[in-house]
Amino acid sequence: MRLRIRLGIRLFLFFLVCNALAFGALAIDVTSTKDNTAGHFSPFSLTSNAFTTANATELLVVFLGAGQAGTGGMPDLPDGVITGSVSGAGLTWQLAVRTNVQGGTAEIWYALATTILTSQTVTATLTVTGGTFNQIRGVSITLVSFTGASTSTGIGATGTGNAATGAPTANLTTTQNNSWVFGVGVDWSNDTARTVGSGQTIVHQDVDSTNGITIWAQRQNSTTPASGTSVTINDTAPTTDEWNLSLAEILPFTPKGLSKSKKIERLSP
Repeated sequence: MRLRIRLGIRLFLFFLVCNALAFGALAIDVTSTKDNTAGHFSPFSLTSNAFTTANATELLVVFLGAGQAGTGGMPDLPDGVITGSVSGAGLTWQLAVRTNVQGGTAEIWYALATTILTSQTVTATLTVTGGTFNQIRGVSITLVSFTGASTSTGIGATGTGNAATGAPTANLTTTQNNSWVFGVGVDWSNDTARTVGSGQTIVHQDVDSTNGITIWAQRQNSTTPASGTSVTINDTAPTTDEWNLSLAEILPFTPKGLSKSKKIERLSP
């Protein structure tokens, strides 16, 4: 009887390992970007370019940035506060994090696709509240789809940072081994390209000379091996601008029941 139980446990573990291998390591499948530099009264919607995913199960993440709500050329009127939302591709979108303390907003939205998506689009809608004659100046969407991502939570820890002046920086503490940290920022002060910190890469950057702003997405070069690690997304230049920055931890797929099964196997003589 014990032999059969142990054999059953090993077969179950073998199934879980095969399942994990089928999902593979956390990796990027699709990257799709869309920018708009015109001024628009609230609400304003920007639709991404069409994209197609390669796998039936992928995590889709939208890194959304928008410029400061303007006052229609009347600086004596108060600025409003921008918030965004994301819809489309037949998916249920959830907000991971939003930073809109300074001018503009930097947001991360995510959804899980359980079928291959063919020639789909997503739409970001920006709304201004609390101002008069407010305009949205510059919008950028960066959509990234991930294979080998968590099929339950998708997003782990989040981080946020903002300042009226200084080099953009924010951090989070990872909650799972081999997760990947991404960020999105908006600089309302200047149309200046970012100089990213060590071990990081720009995913997309909209240096908007029309409105004199910059919206960008960036990431760590690789996944972070250990849970509980403090990870920073930062730029070393410019150092005197106003900025918002939002971070999210992309979680890898982990077979359910694996740790419990290992405990059971250790208890079995």
